[in-house]
Amino acid sequence: MSYPQQPYPQQPYPQQPYPQQPYPQQPYPQQQSYPAAGYQPPPRPAPKTSTGGPKVMFLIGLVIVVLSTAGGIAGIFMAKSGVDSLTQLANLNTDVDVASVRTIDAGVPTTVELGANTAYVMWIGDDTYSASAGSAPSVTGPDGPVTVDRKSYTPFGVTVYGWTFQTGPAGSYEITTSSTSPSAQLLPDGALETLIDGMDAWNGLGAIGLGATIIVVTVGLGAIGLGLFIGGWGWWASRAKKKRRLAAAT
Repeated sequence: MSYPQQPYPQQPYPQQPYPQQPYPQQPYPQQQSYPAAGYQPPPRPAPKTSTGGPKVMFLIGLVIVVLSTAGGIAGIFMAKSGVDSLTQLANLNTDVDVASVRTIDAGVPTTVELGANTAYVMWIGDDTYSASAGSAPSVTGPDGPVTVDRKSYTPFGVTVYGWTFQTGPAGSYEITTSSTSPSAQLLPDGALETLIDGMDAWNGLGAIGLGATIIVVTVGLGAIGLGLFIGGWGWWASRAKKKRRLAAAT
């Protein structure tokens, strides 16, 4: 006998919330790798103990330092010569007694006041005149006649001639040149040379500029050479130390 099925309302069953439990990851020790059988690690390279390279670097630096020092000294002396030349030119007006610069006309007795114990030159104004071709002028001072000698000077390839004499006591000197010779300019001995040398740019500004350039270049080279010298010395000492350690270990 069968019974009819009764409809039952479906009852929802609430799901129970289950908290998610985190599972901590277990740390697993890393397995060590073992070299295969018969494996040999590569040998460590032997330390470099050769001192050839450091010696070359050291010697090159030493040579550069020596040469740059010599060049710097030469540059200093060159610049100093230029300064001295310009100083001579600047002091020329004070060195030369302007009152004693006189024109001595040919054949006309000329009286001038000259200082004591000073050398003077009568330069002939005509560069075609040779002092050896004419007779010497006469010079008479407070003590009587004065000895006169020939003199020549060749600036810039042109020779000029004159007569030189040395004064005794200060006072009036009478000078008479030959009537056949050109007029002359009376200057203290060395004044003409100083003037011409001072006008020479090479002995003045040129020498200063060149000397300064040499000094700057040699200072730069000297710094490079000093760096090579110190670096080579340190490198050499390091290699020598390693060499001694290796010799002691063996």
